[in-house]
Amino acid sequence: MPIITLKHDGKIYQREVNRNFNGIYIMHSKGITYWFRKDADYVKINNGWHLVNGTTLPDFLMGLISEELERLSFIG
Repeated sequence: MPIITLKHDGKIYQREVNRNFNGIYIMHSKGITYWFRKDADYVKINNGWHLVNGTTLPDFLMGLISEELERLSFIG
């Protein structure tokens, strides 16, 4: 399982991310499941990554996660 690393306020957070057969990246954090999908219509915001399962994240956190998801999407 790939692990993303987020750095915020001098702390480092790591989360496992899985990819399903539909190209959706799934992350579990503090009992909440987040589903991320890349969409060309959203390319100007967070490299095209957005949440698709009705959950929300603060803008700064979504920005950090989208950078890591972008890295993962190029790896495999």
